[in-house]
Amino acid sequence: MSNQSKTKLSLAIDRISAHFEPIPLDQLVTVAKILPETVRPDLESGIETILQGKASFFGVNQGNSYRALTFNNLISDRRDPPTVTPPQYMDIELGAGASARCITTGMWLFHIEDAPAALLISQNKARYGDLPGVRVEAIMSAPAGGRDEAQALLNALAKALTAHSVYRGKALSFETVRSFGGGLGALKVHDFEPMTLDQVILPKATIKTLERTVFGFVKARAALKSRGFSSKRGLLLYGPPGTGKTHFIRYLISQLPTHTTMLVTAEQVAAFDQIMSIARALQPAIVVIEDADLLARARELRGENDCSQMLLNSLLNHMDGLNEDAEIMFILTTNRPQYIEEAVRDRPGRVDQAIEIPLPDADCRQRLLTLYCHNMPMAAGVVEACVKRSDKASAAFMRELARRMAQFAILRGESQISLKDMHLALEEMLGAGSFTAKALGAGPI
Repeated sequence: MSNQSKTKLSLAIDRISAHFEPIPLDQLVTVAKILPETVRPDLESGIETILQGKASFFGVNQGNSYRALTFNNLISDRRDPPTVTPPQYMDIELGAGASARCITTGMWLFHIEDAPAALLISQNKARYGDLPGVRVEAIMSAPAGGRDEAQALLNALAKALTAHSVYRGKALSFETVRSFGGGLGALKVHDFEPMTLDQVILPKATIKTLERTVFGFVKARAALKSRGFSSKRGLLLYGPPGTGKTHFIRYLISQLPTHTTMLVTAEQVAAFDQIMSIARALQPAIVVIEDADLLARARELRGENDCSQMLLNSLLNHMDGLNEDAEIMFILTTNRPQYIEEAVRDRPGRVDQAIEIPLPDADCRQRLLTLYCHNMPMAAGVVEACVKRSDKASAAFMRELARRMAQFAILRGESQISLKDMHLALEEMLGAGSFTAKALGAGPI
């Protein structure tokens, strides 16, 4: 758009100058704060509440979307001056089929004790070291309270937004951006099905340890904090693939509805600042890092160009840097605990408890079959034969076995699983060699 055509539009600087007149713009004080992405759905209503609806709003053309719009470049950009535009929104999914219309860029003009003030919001993209999120800038005249009032306004807004966030108590993850610059993509809300304890098939001793380590700790957290004990926790779940580590985490999420959960892949630890800003803002929180051995690889196993040390340092800095009263629980999972760096594995205060999630024993394998075949009856002797034939099988293997037995019964036109279906299923799963069993996390069967 040419400068000539832009003169036909209302320039943002003209509205700002008129609002603050007769105070010169170079005498205004600005204070900015970067808020996490999770404030977006609540931002517009939060600002209206803080300002008590006594403000006028207008949209602003942000121009270069890779550069945050600041008050300084808004009033000083003579080559491409920002113009007043209709409000700009983005639609954000909130889970359970719900979505929110979220303002992206704009300005509120208002008065404090009859003195002019303003609030500017814009998108802060992950570029040149900037922390991605929502940039909120308070602009104050001296009669409105200057720097102190600007800081107080931003603090009040941040507190209100995190206290009533629509993301609080939900399971969240970021999509990974597949580009040269990397980084985090859109925030995703996970709608996990509610789970009960009878759906968690683990040895009783393991269940008791997990109950004490997680739920017992959460129950006692407030009392521990009041007595000066740390309220943060680090937990390592280890064991062969397919034994139920992720399954237990989903059970944990469903049983702690007041906790916000951040699900993180090892490669996303490079953007851990943004992830942890959300976890801190929406405490109590759980930060789950699966396949931690890919991140925290022992020193002797790293290659010359291995960047895992950088990612590991980022994780350790955040685990160490939390205040003792932070209500954040780290849960790391791994199939290969022997490969995890000693700095994570053996230092108290980072991982407080390591719990093995083992291959299911005979009792657990029987319970797994009962759980997975609850809608498909099994003939006499099927459960006993399956348990006997499936020694060293993982929970994932037992789940697939139940499905294949049901499939064969259905194809025969039967409503009940027979011993023949069991033999066919095991023959198919194991007859092609050991790869299928290994793929499902089972040892030699």
